[in-house]
Amino acid sequence: MTQTFLSRQMQELEIAATYNLLYNASLMVKAGMGCAVCLGGNIPDAEENGLCFRPLGPPMEAALSLIWKKHQVFSRLAERLPEMLRQLTA
Repeated sequence: MTQTFLSRQMQELEIAATYNLLYNASLMVKAGMGCAVCLGGNIPDAEENGLCFRPLGPPMEAALSLIWKKHQVFSRLAERLPEMLRQLTA
């Protein structure tokens, strides 16, 4: 079975770069280097900067996990994050 992405065979795609910071990828897209595949809505002023997000179909879902050391010492503010996440997922 051949894999396709953006209506092209995977062998036909030219991947110019990979990234781990979406802002940096947005600068490359604005410079005309190509398109970035990312989770949409993560750049607040994207439309003002001439960027747009197009959904992929069918919709994709990703499971995310947050992990940290078992006996990690957090600041008081950082201790609130797991508490808030528990409340949101309850």
